[in-house]
Amino acid sequence: LAIFNFHWPRGVTRPPWPHGSMLRGFPPRSANRWCRSSSALVRQRWLPVNDVPSTPCASPRKGWLEIQRQRGHLGDPVDAQGCSALVRTLRKALKPGYLTRGKTPTTFWWKAAYRAGQLANFLRPEETCEILTALADAKLPWKQDSKATQGLQLFAAHAAEEIGSFSALQMGQILEAFARLQYQHEELLHAVTRSVSLTVSSDSGRFSNDAAVKLLCAFQTLAVADPPMLRSLSRLFMRRIVREPLSPQQTAQVAIAFSGLQVRDVGLFNATTLGLCRPQAVEALSWAELAEVALAYASLRLYSQSLFGKIRHRLAGSSSLIPYEDFEQPPPERGDQLLRLPTVEDVWQSLEAQEPLAPPMPLPPKVVAQFLEAQLHLGQVALDEADPLLPHLAHSAGPSGRPSVQLSQLLLIFLARGHHALPYLWRRAVAGAMPWPEPENGNSNARNRPGEALGPMVEAFTTHLELLRPLVSDENCPNPPLLLSHLRVICGGVVRCWQLLSQRAVGLTSSQLHQVAVMVPKLFRSQGALEFPRQQLFLGPAHSDLQNAMEYAAVQALRRIHGEMMLRQDE
Repeated sequence: LAIFNFHWPRGVTRPPWPHGSMLRGFPPRSANRWCRSSSALVRQRWLPVNDVPSTPCASPRKGWLEIQRQRGHLGDPVDAQGCSALVRTLRKALKPGYLTRGKTPTTFWWKAAYRAGQLANFLRPEETCEILTALADAKLPWKQDSKATQGLQLFAAHAAEEIGSFSALQMGQILEAFARLQYQHEELLHAVTRSVSLTVSSDSGRFSNDAAVKLLCAFQTLAVADPPMLRSLSRLFMRRIVREPLSPQQTAQVAIAFSGLQVRDVGLFNATTLGLCRPQAVEALSWAELAEVALAYASLRLYSQSLFGKIRHRLAGSSSLIPYEDFEQPPPERGDQLLRLPTVEDVWQSLEAQEPLAPPMPLPPKVVAQFLEAQLHLGQVALDEADPLLPHLAHSAGPSGRPSVQLSQLLLIFLARGHHALPYLWRRAVAGAMPWPEPENGNSNARNRPGEALGPMVEAFTTHLELLRPLVSDENCPNPPLLLSHLRVICGGVVRCWQLLSQRAVGLTSSQLHQVAVMVPKLFRSQGALEFPRQQLFLGPAHSDLQNAMEYAAVQALRRIHGEMMLRQDE
């Protein structure tokens, strides 16, 4: 009876015929009145087959009833009976207005993840991938709910046990979803790495280019580097890039992923360089992908003259500069020029440099910061090497009108290492990296500065003050107003640097505190060596005397750093 979903008629509690007739298999005549005459299959049948009820049947799962109760649509039938209906329900829930007029509430996704985890053994591989992708698209906050965490654990355990049922593309989708959810399951990762290594060595044809790239990017997001699997994927990508060319986007993703995992495979990067140097390959990449490729090579200290020449050529086009046609020729050696300080004439020439025009094709601040970081990794800090990037550095700004914090800190390091005194870049770097605290937010800016950035900022100001000392002590200054205007900016940045050190000393790690403690005496000596007329330097009514302000801020920061080091030694 349970197989045919039998329901006794209302008011009947037992069969209207004796049990003997049922055992013989011949129903009595009175049983025909309970049959449905509208049945299209069997019209005279003593076991009735009811139609689908108009009202939804109660789910045996209490949690799923609560999920359906949240919908608030009394007339809609419950469409979450079974695995396929669960997938449809989650797909609908991703659209705004399914449960409420706005976004689907978090409690729905918590209970949906728990319910889906219970049904993990009954889901097909494609349904598993779709459910996990839906949870990742909804940005499930699983750490805040134990039931949702249990559901993800059941999902991962089932996928690890049945890893052979998933194709390479489906494994990539599962790992990508778990990576977006920031959920790591050791058994699943071990199962995937073993499966990938065995499949690539035995039957590499099962891996399409898209599936292999997706798997690699998922491991990069999870920050999991398995050497045997990466060696297998490296050989696979080297063969396919040379023989079966990947698309420029896929080649760029391979280089970015291996760089993100800190794997310096020279053979693989030779293959990716060959793929990216094909005609129109660099032009097919977006600016974000191109900046990530440049940073991937530079962070591993890898340099290709042909590839970086093409990148420079495209940057020159975005800055309305004359295209750099000689990118096939190696640049001249600059090691001896970077080791010595420039002359006074070179510094004055840099101070009097004009601000470049705005680029016709402005780039996002993040892209400009990545290009600048790549040049710093490669040691390309000369002005002629940064010519295509200078218009973007001079005019790139975030929503607040100032450059981003990351770009400003990199700009400080670039100007200090290259011994540049460009006033327009120093103003932007100081304003973005260390703005003055406003009355409404107090010193909240100090909490947004990472501790590892304080050491390079101290080093940058120390180097630039040493560069300006000959100009300040020169009695025959050719342009005193220009020099004093630049000194106001630099001294104001030094004051803010000391204040940030005082505010962040407690939150620094032991290594960061030791690094800062080694650098701050050099900055204190550099600012004390400047001899300039005090009455000529003003920065508003709050800081009328910059020399006194720098001395006071330096003393407070040195006391705070010394006290923090003594406390940690006692502990």
